Amino acid sequence: MFYHQPSDDPGVRPSELELLTTSVHPKAQLPVPWAEIVTSLPVWSVMLANFGSTVFYVVLIMYMPVYLKYTMKVDIANNGFMSMLPPLGQMVVMYIAGRFASLIQTKKWMDVSAIRKVFSCIGMAVPAVLLSVATAIPNSYIFYSFLVVSYSLSGSVFSGFRVSQIEMAPNFVAVITALGDIFGSLAMNLTHIAFILIIGDSSDQMAWNEICWSLSVILIVSLSPFVLFGNSKIQSWNTPITSAMNEPVAI
Repeated sequence: MFYHQPSDDPGVRPSELELLTTSVHPKAQLPVPWAEIVTSLPVWSVMLANFGSTVFYVVLIMYMPVYLKYTMKVDIANNGFMSMLPPLGQMVVMYIAGRFASLIQTKKWMDVSAIRKVFSCIGMAVPAVLLSVATAIPNSYIFYSFLVVSYSLSGSVFSGFRVSQIEMAPNFVAVITALGDIFGSLAMNLTHIAFILIIGDSSDQMAWNEICWSLSVILIVSLSPFVLFGNSKIQSWNTPITSAMNEPVAI
């Protein structure tokens, strides 16, 4: 399934091959345009979306077993199985969303930027709505089902904003990814602290309702900049200036 050169791969579309051969240059020859990256609205929109989705992931994947054990009183054997459902659902949605996104792009039903925004909305805005609705449901098992569906749908973002950084600046994707990891780590640590302060030793359903409301707001607020400013078109600063090709490099 692997090939030495993109041109040897029969699955590469002509437009992809053109992108790889004309827009991607060896990183060892390129100075990083830090000022352009730091002031880029598309880059910041990806950073903020990454922050919000990471908060969402951390709460649901790490603390849903806590909800199962202390609020729903589920025994450890069933807890293990039920805790497996969210990531399993996410993997299924990730695959299906990827196939649909590729189909839409191949058929040219939407431009790439629109595809990324649509699938980001499916993976963030729809879960935000489901989390809000879940707070009105008194049955804990139905409440948990809404959490599972919400987390599963988050797999769509892997066909959304999470690939925009590759498309907007293929020469500097490592730099943008590193910045995204900083935001992701910050989100993860802040989430742990907030969860301890909000939940503590409580098993009260109302505390979990407050968490769902908070997550809904975070998802919508962090998604909005990407919907407004997200852009998968190659940015002007991705193309190196000829005179700068031999300058020192920061990788």
